[in-house]
Amino acid sequence: MIMKNSLHAVVAFFVLLSFNNATAKEPVITLNGNSDTTINVYHGYQDEGVTAFDVEDGDLTSSVVVNTYLDTSFIGDYYIKYYVTDTDGNQTVVTRSVKVRDLEKPKITYLGEDSSCVGLNIPHKSSDVTAKDNYDTRIGSAIRYSTNIDVTKMGTYWEKFWATDFSGNTSDTLYTTVIVSADCTPPALTLIGAADTTILQYSIWSDPGAVAFDMNGNDLSSKITVTGYVDTRKARDQFKLQYSVSDTHGNTSMIERRVTILAPCYPIIRVQSDTIQIDVNYPYNAYSGVYDISCNSEIHVTNNVNPFRLGSYNATYTTTSYSGHSDTADIVVQVVDLESPTIRSKSGPIVKIAKNDVYDPRDHIILSDNYDAPFDLIKNLVVSYNDVDVNTEGVYSTVFRVTDLSGNMSKKFTLFTSVEASILSLQTINDKQSVKIYPNPSSESFTVESETDKQISGIRMYSCLGQLVYAENFSNYKVTIKQDSIPKGLYTLEILMNEESSFRKLIIE
Repeated sequence: MIMKNSLHAVVAFFVLLSFNNATAKEPVITLNGNSDTTINVYHGYQDEGVTAFDVEDGDLTSSVVVNTYLDTSFIGDYYIKYYVTDTDGNQTVVTRSVKVRDLEKPKITYLGEDSSCVGLNIPHKSSDVTAKDNYDTRIGSAIRYSTNIDVTKMGTYWEKFWATDFSGNTSDTLYTTVIVSADCTPPALTLIGAADTTILQYSIWSDPGAVAFDMNGNDLSSKITVTGYVDTRKARDQFKLQYSVSDTHGNTSMIERRVTILAPCYPIIRVQSDTIQIDVNYPYNAYSGVYDISCNSEIHVTNNVNPFRLGSYNATYTTTSYSGHSDTADIVVQVVDLESPTIRSKSGPIVKIAKNDVYDPRDHIILSDNYDAPFDLIKNLVVSYNDVDVNTEGVYSTVFRVTDLSGNMSKKFTLFTSVEASILSLQTINDKQSVKIYPNPSSESFTVESETDKQISGIRMYSCLGQLVYAENFSNYKVTIKQDSIPKGLYTLEILMNEESSFRKLIIE
């Protein structure tokens, strides 16, 4: 019995010991990807992350805390740390190393020609070289140079350039050729004729050639070589001819001629109509609606159209395409009056007159048209209704219509007339006119003077009983009227200025 209890105690001890060891084990963090990574400066970095596992707690990946400081715009060593803690407080830390480095080599550019010539015994200065680096801003000072040039001896030599940035990246080596010669001037090579030539399809092409001379004036034209060809069967193609010549010192000149083949084009002028109408007094655009629908050639027009005078005119259009083919079109242009005349009142919508006065409603309207003059319109003025009775006070109406010489009829216009007991009771129709009357009172004559830019077009004088005792039309800024036949008394003057009326009182002694 004692031995059995002792055995149980020993088993319990080892079970407790195993439990304590299990709970004391730290969680495990596993890096995804490499623990040590190198990336190029200015390039982005995508962390591959980690996984975490604990014997007791299972998957702890979602509990991992990441501490990162990484700047990919600066070279350096950076570290990413991953932390995880299980429910027993056991913590594990894993570190990933990220090295930001300059991994690109510089690029250099030669600002001169790949091949150059220097005169014998003449010092040679290389053209400038520039260098660029993705990170090293002072790379220009790191350019290196080497050459085997000997300007005392004619021959072909080389120059080479390279640069190494501060990270140890070395550019590709740039080579140029330098020729030391007694003569470095290339021949003067000149085309005969245009460098860009256009010819028609199936025409005969004859190369006008070129001329060449060296620096001493020696004619090298016979040594010119031409490469390329021209096939006039192929329309819309462009062919290139290369001309080259070399002198006795090996200096070479090259020039190019481009020959374009065009198919013949037959122009077709399209117009809106054989006969068009335009409204009189409006600008006339002779090219409106006229096109060469085939070759898009420039069109020229000759015409005798007067857009300010009614009539029938002619316009002729001509064009010639690049291939020398022509087309002509003739049209008739009719200048017509399409607008209707208008009728309006001289002095507002209601004309006020004195009872028993002599009155003609036609004297109180204005006829206008875009082409015909008023004296032409008055011949076709029609009064379709008139009930004016000057012997009876009241408001009356007169209806007018007028037709211009082109047959355009106006809208109906109604003029209202108010017959009143005395002209002195009338309201001034438009008293904004500025006029002077002097002397007032007057004994022999009086003067009416406009103080504006409007001329006096008429003067009418009414007695205190409303009778018209004087009327005359003018076209002046200043009018003097003798009053020999006008009795003494108080009068009302109606002064007409630019179809508007102003009323003033006048005393004649």
